[in-house]
Amino acid sequence: MYDFIEDLSKLLPKETIIFSSGPATLANTSYIDQLNKVPKGENNHTIKNGNQRLHMTGDFNDFRMYMLALHDRFSIVSDSIKTLDESHFSAKVRFSNTNIEQEIKFKSPLTLKNVKLGITSFSECWNDSFSFTHNGNTQNVVCDLGFLTQYGVLPEPIKLDVQYIGIAKSEGRQAQDRLSEGHEKLQKILAQLSNKPTKQCTIILYRFPEKLETKIVNFQTTLEIIEATLIKYFQPPMNSQRKNFPLDSKSLVKKIKKHKINKLITLLEEPKNCIILSNVENNSNKINDNNYSFIKKYFKLVYESENILFNPKHIIDIQMK
Repeated sequence: MYDFIEDLSKLLPKETIIFSSGPATLANTSYIDQLNKVPKGENNHTIKNGNQRLHMTGDFNDFRMYMLALHDRFSIVSDSIKTLDESHFSAKVRFSNTNIEQEIKFKSPLTLKNVKLGITSFSECWNDSFSFTHNGNTQNVVCDLGFLTQYGVLPEPIKLDVQYIGIAKSEGRQAQDRLSEGHEKLQKILAQLSNKPTKQCTIILYRFPEKLETKIVNFQTTLEIIEATLIKYFQPPMNSQRKNFPLDSKSLVKKIKKHKINKLITLLEEPKNCIILSNVENNSNKINDNNYSFIKKYFKLVYESENILFNPKHIIDIQMK
């Protein structure tokens, strides 16, 4: 899909280069080390932890960029679950920060024919689960943020407050490799959450296959540029570098200027049913600006050609100085 970037560059001034994040995937911090076990090209995957199951949907390969984000903790209200039909059920979800209960309709990942539905609570580390019992056998599907946003019909998007942005640019390494090796920032966030019972950390992952390379910049530099533009835009509190990009990134700027690039544009997708918050008030969404509409339309067609939905909610435009 990324080969189209060069085609788009023919429609723009020669000094402009555009990058796309691709679709976003959410991962619970409790099972980040499990992602490497998912078979390549798998669209649906279940991770078992005793009699508990994590149900995930998506392509879990080539994760190269990640965001560590905070959101309101939530739980399922006891005895609130109702079967609607063989494919749907509803349950009340309580958000800890506001203590508000919302009844949410879910598309079921399992058939509900002759199934008894229930709710199971495990521990502080794991979210509540929906239990599906059929002929005496029970499967527990975790209702984490990924499940809530993928399968739930939400009245409003979940707000994600980005704390840190990172990449895995070394050949053969992916984001989950970095995060599962005692990642300093992740561990610090998790430690701080012990004093914030109403908040939870989730990882936002973005796929970038190593073929993401043009004649202008190589794969590693491409990832560095995307990371720099996002840090500049979102200003995550736990990043210490790139916040004043391009002024504080002389080495990276030198690589870019070598190719006479004066403008960088990055398109960023948000996870389904989520809003990624910026820590800078004047970072407005430029998606309706006529100057960017053809860029959005172009990438939409590119991703649709591979049956991938892509609707970038942030267009980051940075002038090189």
